Amino acid sequence: MTTAPADHATGRVRRRLGLGRLGRLVARRARFVIIQLAGAATAAFFLIRMVPGDPARVIAGPAASEQVLAAIRRHLGLDQSLPVQYWRYLTNLVRGDLGDSITTGQPVFDDLIQRVPATLELISLAMLVSLVLGIPLGFAMARRRLRGKGKVIFGYAMFSGSIPDFWLALIVAFIFAYTWGVLPPPIGRLGFETPPERVTGFLTVDSVLAGDLGTLWLALQHLALPVLTLTLVYSGLIVKVANAASEQAMRAGFNDLYASVGIRQALTNRRLIRLALPPVATVAGITYGFLLGGTVLVEQIYSWGGIGQYAVTALRSADFAALQGFIVLAAVFNIINYLLVDVVLWMVDPRLGRKGSA
Repeated sequence: MTTAPADHATGRVRRRLGLGRLGRLVARRARFVIIQLAGAATAAFFLIRMVPGDPARVIAGPAASEQVLAAIRRHLGLDQSLPVQYWRYLTNLVRGDLGDSITTGQPVFDDLIQRVPATLELISLAMLVSLVLGIPLGFAMARRRLRGKGKVIFGYAMFSGSIPDFWLALIVAFIFAYTWGVLPPPIGRLGFETPPERVTGFLTVDSVLAGDLGTLWLALQHLALPVLTLTLVYSGLIVKVANAASEQAMRAGFNDLYASVGIRQALTNRRLIRLALPPVATVAGITYGFLLGGTVLVEQIYSWGGIGQYAVTALRSADFAALQGFIVLAAVFNIINYLLVDVVLWMVDPRLGRKGSA
């Protein structure tokens, strides 16, 4: 009767120790955030100015006189030296000012905030589908459950990384939208339908919140082709790592021990999955970062209206401010993404937790 309070107290102490270790892990990663952002912003500034194109000529047109072009460059601050431009860019960035886009005429920050949900909805669903398919397939291949089919899947996993995403996007759109007509053509997130009231910017979530199942079904239909494209290109790595991690876990000593004493296979499988999770979680985080870059051309093909299509339009127009904003946003996304991967690894790998306490 006296052990229950002691058990509760021990549990509270363990939770506090665990949260303390997690806090120290996050704090160690956060120390490098400023350096990473400064590096990304510096690379964006100087590399973009190596891209051919003149923003002043894009604004004024090819027939503009040199006097007009000079006035526009002076207005944009492009007549100043690179160090002066760079210093002004950094000071504005610290204040949260990414400049104005010459393409839309709006602040770049507002443009990105408006378009971020479209991209996040697309790559998050593609990531979810890749995990739901990739992890079971890799595990089944490791247990030799698929036999001949496993060779086909492994061949796909080896080949998928070499498939150009923009080429595959055109192929699946041609087959499913134009040849078979089973899915909507690439004309945006809802086609010509009116979107639901914006709450999160995710059309699937906003449709559910509005109780509009018709719009939800339409949004899922338009998501199907770009999600299929990204999944086919980027899920192969998850299949390979899940397969390799599962095979390594099966060589652990407990596997034969559990089988010899008659422990249920379901319990053995849960233990195997727990051991295989750390490398799978790591590669899932890496793949999620890759998806942000891979969606750039896919969004352009499907007229998606996300930050990927925004970046392509900015590149065509030599829109320096928009391109810089996209790169900085991508850097912030990846910093948060890899921080979340560290937290997940800390949760699924007890060895990392012990190291965090040192």
